[in-house]
Amino acid sequence: MSATKEKNSLGTQSGDARMKAPPSTAYRIVDVPEPYADVIKRHGSPGAFVGTTEKESPWVPFGDNAAIRHLHFDPVHNTYSNILWIKSAGVIGTHRHRGTVVMVCLEGSVRYLEYD
Repeated sequence: MSATKEKNSLGTQSGDARMKAPPSTAYRIVDVPEPYADVIKRHGSPGAFVGTTEKESPWVPFGDNAAIRHLHFDPVHNTYSNILWIKSAGVIGTHRHRGTVVMVCLEGSVRYLEYD
């Protein structure tokens, strides 16, 4: 090797100390600074946690023939998701929503009387 070090494909000189990851046994939590923490604190709105188990998010009776289970709430964007289980042929009465409705029928058939 010559007195002048040659640069490798990464642009560093050969023989330089390379950056190394900490060992896998180094359990250290690194505090990552949030540059907009004050804005988030003033204007943010925490979401609501909805558990994945039926104990945390149980089926709630919805009339005599149906039940509803909540999956997700987002108060910032005014969205939510739930499963509506209609146990046999039935009708959900006329009602209004304040936002977009996306409906997926997993079994059987469905009509949306307000818009059909």
